[in-house]
Amino acid sequence: MNDKIKLSPEHSYPLLEYASQGNAILGIRDSGKTYTATKIAEQLFDGGVPFIAFDPIGVWHSLKIGADGNKGYPVVVAGGNFADLKLTPENASLIVEAAMKENISLIIDLYDMELSKSDWRRIVEKSIRLLLYNNTHLRHIFIEEASEFVPQRIQPQYGSVYAEIEKLARMGRNASLGYTLINQRAEEVNKAVLELCALTLLHKQTGRNSLKAIKEWFKIAQIPEGDSIVSQLPKLGQGECFIVGQQGDPSPERIKVSKKKTIHPDPKNPKEVKKGGISTDVSSFVKKLEIQMDKVKHRKEVRDTFKVPVGHLEVPLPKSKYAMETDRQVEETINTLTEEIAILKEKNEKQQQELLQEQARLNYAIKVVNNLREYFQPQYALLKNLFTDSEQVVTNGGGQIREYLLQYKDKFTSGEWKVVEDLINHGRVTKSASCLRTGISPTSVNGTFDKAMQKLGRLQLMSREGKDFVLKNNLE
Repeated sequence: MNDKIKLSPEHSYPLLEYASQGNAILGIRDSGKTYTATKIAEQLFDGGVPFIAFDPIGVWHSLKIGADGNKGYPVVVAGGNFADLKLTPENASLIVEAAMKENISLIIDLYDMELSKSDWRRIVEKSIRLLLYNNTHLRHIFIEEASEFVPQRIQPQYGSVYAEIEKLARMGRNASLGYTLINQRAEEVNKAVLELCALTLLHKQTGRNSLKAIKEWFKIAQIPEGDSIVSQLPKLGQGECFIVGQQGDPSPERIKVSKKKTIHPDPKNPKEVKKGGISTDVSSFVKKLEIQMDKVKHRKEVRDTFKVPVGHLEVPLPKSKYAMETDRQVEETINTLTEEIAILKEKNEKQQQELLQEQARLNYAIKVVNNLREYFQPQYALLKNLFTDSEQVVTNGGGQIREYLLQYKDKFTSGEWKVVEDLINHGRVTKSASCLRTGISPTSVNGTFDKAMQKLGRLQLMSREGKDFVLKNNLE
C-alpha cells in the first residue's frame, strides 16, 4: 500500500493528508489538469482510499483501461457513454450509498445527453449530502468543472448544491471526506470554498483576469516568489504545474507530472479509448452494487411507507436524522417561496390600483379637454369675426408712422413695442384683442399695454375712443 502520492520523480505528498483535506487543480484547457487529477485518483486507489468522481466532461471512465501493459482500475461508472449502471437524478443517491457500503470507487459520469445541468446539480447535491451524513471510512471526492456547482456568483438555482459543497469544504474532514476541485480558472470558483483548499496545483494560465486573481491571492497568502510564479504560468507546458501550499508552507515547486498507468482520452483522437489497452472487468463489483442498491431501496420504501395504525390514525415511524434534515430544508424552501409569492402578489395588487388611478385621471383629462373644445369652438369663431370685422387694418399711413417711431424704439420695452406694432398694423384695437395677439397680460393695472399707449399719446399718435385705441396720422 502506498503512503505517498508521487506526482513526479522529485515530488511526493503524504497520501492520507491529501485524501482527507481540500485541494484544487486549476488550469486552462489542454494544460493537463484532468490528467493530474486522474493520476492522483490512481494513487489513492493504490493506497487503499476509495474515491467518487463527479465528471461532467466524460473522461474519467478511462481509468478502467490500462496503458503500457498495466491493467485498468476496477472503478464502476454510473452514467455516460461507457456506463456500467444507468444514472438518473432519482437513483444517484442509491448508487452512492451502495458504493459506500461496498467501499467501491465510483465515477458519476454526468456527460449524458439525457441529463440537464439542473440534473447535474441535483445529483451532486444529493450525493454529497448523503456522503456527509453517512460516510464512515476515509473517502475522497473529485469535482470536475467545479464552477458548475460552486460558481463565484451564487444564483438561486445554485443555492442548494453550493450549500452542500460548502459544508463539505468546512466539515468534510469530520466525516472522513476530502475533496479536489478541478476547474479552468480560479476566479470562476467561489472564493469561500476555494480559499479552504490546503493544496493547489496550478497548471498553465493565460487570461489576464486569471493571472491578476492569482497574483492577488499570492500577495494576501504571502506565498514566496509569487510574482515570479505568475510570470511563469503562461509559459508552462502540458502537464507542468506549480504545487502551492498554504501560508507558511515551503516555496511553490514547479514539476512535470509523471505518466499514468491508465489511458487518457485525446480530444483530437477520441477513438483511442475505444481501441484501448487492458480493460478491467467490473461486473462483479456492479453485481455487488446492484444488490446493495436493492437493499437500500427496500429500506427506503419500508421507512417511507410503513405506518402503524392507531385507531383511525396512522403514525409514521421516526425518521432518520438525514430524512429529518431533508424535511426541514424542504419546509424552509416552501416557507421562503410562500413569502416571495405573497410579496409579489401584494406588489401586483398595488400596481393594479395605481394603473386604475392613472386610467381614471386620464379619462378625466380627456373629458375636460372635450368640454373645453366644445365650449371654445363657437367662441373662437366669434372672436375671429370680432377681430377681423371690427378692427381696421392699416394699409397706408401705418408705414410712415412705423418709420417715424423707429427713432424712438429704444424708449419702448420689447413688450411695449409689440403693442405699438399691433396698433400700427390694425389702426384701431381694443386692449383685450391686442393683448391676445401679442401675448401681453391684459389684467395688470398700468402694465405693458397701458404704458405703450401712454407713450404713443405723448407723441400724439394715439387717441382714445371709448374702449378703442385709434392710431392717429399726424405726420403729414
